[in-house]
Amino acid sequence: MKKDLPKENLEDLDTNLDSIVALIRNYRNESGHPSGKVLSREQCYVNLQLFIPCCKKIYELIDFFKA
Repeated sequence: MKKDLPKENLEDLDTNLDSIVALIRNYRNESGHPSGKVLSREQCYVNLQLFIPCCKKIYELIDFFKA
């Protein structure tokens, strides 16, 4: 469906979606096989910073598919 998306929706689409999928996969694996490692404050901050552009991209896609 990428060919049907407007150019502004395609910009950084793979990067944003890949980053959030990688975060989900890592934390899912950690919860299934806990190592006891505690997330640092810096890592939490980085995760939140990565989530913001991804969330914006997801809402752009939602708006596109609703129209």
